[in-house]
Order: sequence, then structure tokens, then C-alpha cells
Amino acid sequence: MVSTKSNRQTALRLSLFMGYMLAATHSFNLPAQKRLQLKQGITTTTTLGLQRSWIERFRGRRNGKVVVNQSSYVMGQQQQPGMVDGETLLVNGDVNRRRVQLESQWQTAVVEVEAPPELVVEEEEEQETAKGATVTSSTMNLIKVILGTGVLALPNGLAAVSDHPVALLPACALMSVLGLFSAYTFQLYGRLTHETQAKSMGEIWEETVGKKSSWVISASTFAFCFGCAVTYSLVIGDFLSSLALSLGSGVPAMFAKRQFWILGITLSTLAPLCSLKSLAALAPMSIVGTAGTLLTTFFMAFRCPALFASSPYSVAPGAVGKFAAAAAPALAPQFNTFSKIISPASLIIAAMATTAYLGHFNAPDLYHGFKKEKTTTTEGAAEQTNAAVAADKKESEKALQKYSRMTSIGFVGVTLWNLVLLSLGFLTFGGNCAGVVLNNYATADKGAVLSRLLMAASVIGSYPFMVRACKSTFVQLYSDIRKVKSKSNMESKVGRALLAIVTSLSLLVSDAGLVVSLNGALLGSAIIYIFPALMFLAHTGNQVKAAGGVVSRKLRLERWASKFLVAFGAVSGLVGAAVTLINSFAPHLLR
Repeated sequence: MVSTKSNRQTALRLSLFMGYMLAATHSFNLPAQKRLQLKQGITTTTTLGLQRSWIERFRGRRNGKVVVNQSSYVMGQQQQPGMVDGETLLVNGDVNRRRVQLESQWQTAVVEVEAPPELVVEEEEEQETAKGATVTSSTMNLIKVILGTGVLALPNGLAAVSDHPVALLPACALMSVLGLFSAYTFQLYGRLTHETQAKSMGEIWEETVGKKSSWVISASTFAFCFGCAVTYSLVIGDFLSSLALSLGSGVPAMFAKRQFWILGITLSTLAPLCSLKSLAALAPMSIVGTAGTLLTTFFMAFRCPALFASSPYSVAPGAVGKFAAAAAPALAPQFNTFSKIISPASLIIAAMATTAYLGHFNAPDLYHGFKKEKTTTTEGAAEQTNAAVAADKKESEKALQKYSRMTSIGFVGVTLWNLVLLSLGFLTFGGNCAGVVLNNYATADKGAVLSRLLMAASVIGSYPFMVRACKSTFVQLYSDIRKVKSKSNMESKVGRALLAIVTSLSLLVSDAGLVVSLNGALLGSAIIYIFPALMFLAHTGNQVKAAGGVVSRKLRLERWASKFLVAFGAVSGLVGAAVTLINSFAPHLLR
């Protein structure tokens, strides 16, 4: 008996020594609210915060319950509890001995733990570990997510319709209406997330329409991200070749070619970035993107002849600016020569608008961001179930209210920003606005150089995220269809193949505006208009059947609005894609 007890104490001392050794070796501690807490009446308690590496070696969960993964033991009047990543772990203090399993990927060991009868272990109440996001921060995130290189293609969409400055008025009206539609469907995504508590667009579709057809969401996500990756590659080539030209005439001729930069940056930078296991280090690039968009807006304002008559891009009689005079004919400002406002060509700008307003992928994440994260314990759960459900329902209602305010403020801000950039670009270059309007500005213009540099850095940082989204979605689709279980080997091959295909297409295609228009017409229309409307109709269809067709006036109007959005999205998408192709390859047919 003495020998057995001595062995137990030896094992406990050994585990204590290992814990201290690991603690001395690694420096990253888990947050205080994550630790296992033992409370003991009048006896003082000492808590040892072991290191993350120790926890990762000895961690496990079984059937939703936390498995003890570090010895909790008593030596004299000191308790040395272990820590569990993300959970509050409770130890039963009613028994004198407790078997604690130390789990690892290499071995499993079992030790006996002494717990004196006077040890009192109190259950932690449900605690908030993180406050929900604020409306202000979420609104800024929404604006940051939506605004991108797509907004720089909007002037090109209007230039395909007319080069008369007066055309800006109906274009702004159309953009405002489409912004209203986009805000409504973004709100629909939030409401459906609230009703289903889904975590993604795919889950919302499964809960409302059905699981069998959920591949539609994955396929659309893949195709849209693929189109964005091609656009990013084109923008990188355009911006970097323009930056090379800004260095002067001594630059080698190959540096002025976009193909050189697309291929060079892909091989030297993008390929290594896309192969990274974690893209967390690229997250700060979103700040660069926001700064680039802000700087570009101010720069375009100062270069707009409608605001500053002395602009170097002015084409006013007797006051032609130096950059306007030196510009190539295809990039020089052009006004009052043609108009096709009353024609299908106007759908080109509608197609581009879907890309300029698209942030709907993030709707579920933004909704759940308003809810407070909590850690819960299992003891006493039965008695607190009703209270917990009521509290969660109240929390969800608050989250939906905050989501609605974020949507209203965010889309008003995005719409105004889109209108400003559309107006500034079009009033500067008119009918010759390039696919990405920054390409119109002179390579010797220092403001344009800085804007291109920041936007190029932002796009390079965002590119791996798009490729990874394409890769993961394709692998998931292929696995579901082929019933493939192992995906690890497939992912690396798919990633390399996608990178090669995207790069090849960007070498062949020269107009980023064409890609933006097609992507927006075919896929943006589906994601913004068609999918949320179909999910809402499916979700409310059961309510209509249960009520015998007798529903409120509000619900009836919303269902009619959803049917209109489905038809509008389908017609505008198909016709917009056709008109975009005609305008690019046979523009005379639209005149």
C-alpha cells in the first residue's frame, strides 16, 4: 500500500517537473479566462498556467465532453491544475482518487491523482469571453470588404454607354437603385442567418432550399472567386507595367509589358504565397487596400477638371493640360461624341455594379460577430436550459438589430463612394475610360504612381485568399461528387493547376473591365439577386402553406419583391453578359 502511494506521488512529481520544463521552454500563455480553476473554501489555491505546447500535446475531446488533458493534483495545500484550450474544465472533488488520462499523439499514460475530501470544486457560471462586435467596427469592415478594384472599373462601364457628361445623371440613378437592391438582399441574408443560425451561405441554402442542390452555392463561389483571381492578375500586370514606365525611357522594353510582370510576379511572389499553410500574415494588407482606395479617391478628385480647371488632364479650349496633350489617343479624355443610353449597352454598367456592391459572402460572419461568445459548462445545464434559450434568443434579436443598422449605414457609404469614384473617373476621361481607370493617368503623374503602388500591393496580398477560396471550394465540390475522403494530396495539385490556369488566362486577356463585367453579370447577379430571393421564398413557403395561403401584407409584398429579384437577376445577368461580349468584340452592333 505504501509502495503504491509512493509510486503515485513519484508520478505526480514527474508530471510537475515536465510541466515546469515545458513552461520554461515556451513563452506563449493561454488567456486567463481559459484556465481550469479549482476553488477551495478556506485553503489557498495556486494556479499554474502551463504552456500551449503542453496543451497541444495532451489534448482530447470525446463525444462533446472535455477530456482531462493535464494532471490536476494536490500537494499539501497547493492545487496545481492544468489548462484547457477554450474550455473551463471541472474536476469532481467528491472522490479521493481520480484517474487523469494524459493523451498525446505518441503515447498514452495514466496516473492516479490525490484529492483531499475538503477540496471544494465550484462550477463556473456561464461567462462572456468576448463582447460582440460594435456597429461602427462592423460597418467599417463591411465597407472594406465591398470596396476593391471593381469600383475602379465603373467609369469604363459608363464610357461604353456614352461620353456625354449628362449621362452621369441616369448612371448615378441606376447605381443608387442597384445599391438599394443590394442592401435589401444583404439584409435578407442576415435575416435568413438569424432564422436558421447558419454559419455560411451554403448552410443557409441547405436549411431553406435543400441539401441536394447546395452544390449551386459552392459552384458559384468557385466561379466568382476564379473570375476575381483573373482580374487581380490583370490589375497586377497593368499597374506594375505602368510603374515601370514611370521610371523613364531607360527602362528595358520588356519591363513595359504587362505579360512580363504577370508571369514574373506569379513565379516569384504569388506562387510561394499561395502555397503558405496559413495566410494570417497577409491580413494587414487589407489596411493597405483601404489606404490605397482612400488615396486614389483624393488623387482622382484633385485631377478632375470639373473640380479643378487647372488639372493637367483638362481638355478645355485654350487650357489643355500637359498630361492630356501627351496621352495616347485611346487614353486621352474624350467627350460629346456618342451616346447609347437608350440601348442594351446600359446593362454593362449594371453588370459592373454587382461587383462594386458584392459583400454578401460575409453576411453570416458579420451577423454572428454581433453575438457575444460564451463558454459554458455541463453541470446544472438542465436547470438553466430555459433561461439559456431565452437569453440566446434575446442576444440574437439584438444581433439582428445591429446587423440592420450596419447594413443601412454601410451600403449608404458604399453607394456614395461608388458614385464619387464613378463621377471623378468619367468626368476626367469620358468615353476613353480604361478597364481600370487608374491606367488612364500618365506614368509621369506622381500621384498616380503612388496610387498604383498601393493598389498593386493590396491586390498581391489579396490574391492568395482568392486562389485559396477557389481551391477549397473546388476540392469540396469534387469530393462531394466523387465521394473522395482524402483531400490533402488533391489540394496541392488543384492549387498549382488553378494558379497555372489563372495566369494563362490573364496573359491572353487584356481588358480587366471585360472580366469584371462578365463576372458581375453572370455570378454577381446570382449571388446578390437570385440566391437570397430563392432562399427567402423557400423559407417563407412553409409559413404560407401552414397559414392556408393567408399571410400578412408585408410578407406578401416581400415574396413578390423576391420573385421580381429572381427575374431581374436572371434577365439582367444574361443580357448584360451578352452585351458585354458584343461591346468587346463587335461594338459596331450596338451603335
